[in-house]
Amino acid sequence: MQAAYVTRTGGPEVLEYTEVEAPVAGPGQVLVKVAAAGVNFIDIYLRTGVYPRPLPAVPGGEGAGTVEAIGAGVEGLAVGDRVAWADGNVGSYAEYDVVFADRLVHVPDGVDLETAAASMLQGMTAHYLTNSTWPLKAGDTALVHAAAGGMGLLLSQIGKAKGARVIGTTSTAAKAALAREAGADAVINYAEGPTAAAWTWSTTASARPPSTPHSPRCARAACWRCTAAPRARCRPSTRRCSTGWARSS
Repeated sequence: MQAAYVTRTGGPEVLEYTEVEAPVAGPGQVLVKVAAAGVNFIDIYLRTGVYPRPLPAVPGGEGAGTVEAIGAGVEGLAVGDRVAWADGNVGSYAEYDVVFADRLVHVPDGVDLETAAASMLQGMTAHYLTNSTWPLKAGDTALVHAAAGGMGLLLSQIGKAKGARVIGTTSTAAKAALAREAGADAVINYAEGPTAAAWTWSTTASARPPSTPHSPRCARAACWRCTAAPRARCRPSTRRCSTGWARSS
C-alpha cells in the first residue's frame, strides 16, 4: 500500500510517500481503508521527535474510512461500515490502517468521511469542555477565543445548540464572519483594539486597578502596567500615555 513514511525525525521533508507492507487486523482490531486522515499538532511532535516514538513509522492518529476486514473477537462492526477514530496511535497517513475496535465510532450517513476525519479529536475536546469541564446551558455566556479555528467553530456551534450566548474573538474581519456563521452572537476583533481581558487598566493616581494580564496598550494619562504573573498586582507605568491609544513599557 502507499503511505507517508517516516524513517528519521525532522521537518516535513522527512515524510516519504512510498510503498509499505499493508497491516493485518489482529484480535480485537479492524482493518480500515482510509478515506481521509486528520492532521494534528501531535503528528508534528511525533515527526520532529518532541514525543519520541519508535521509527520507522506511518504517522497519523486520526482518520475515517470503511471497514475492510475484522479481527477475531470484534463485535458490532461489519465489513463496509463507515467509521472514524482518534486513538492517539499512528498509521492513518496511509491507504489502510489497523485500529482497535473499541476506538472506532460509526459515521452517520449524513456526514462525509473527510468531515468525520477532521472532527474527531477537536470534536471530543469541544464535547468535554462544554459537557464535563463546564456543562453549558441556556442563559450561560461562553467566551470562545480563536473562534474561527476548528475548535472555536465547534465550540460556538455546541454553545448555541445548548442555548448559551456565545462571544467569539478573532483577528480579522473574514474570521469574524466565519465565527458569526457558526452561531457567535457577538465577535471581538482583537486586532482592532484591546479586549476587556487584555487592557492595561487606566485609573486615577489614588486608585489601584484590578489585576490583569500585561498589555502593551493604555488609555489615558494616568496609566497602570500589569504583569502577566498570576495574581500579580498592577503598578503605575514608568511612562505617561500620550493622547489616544499609546504603547506603555
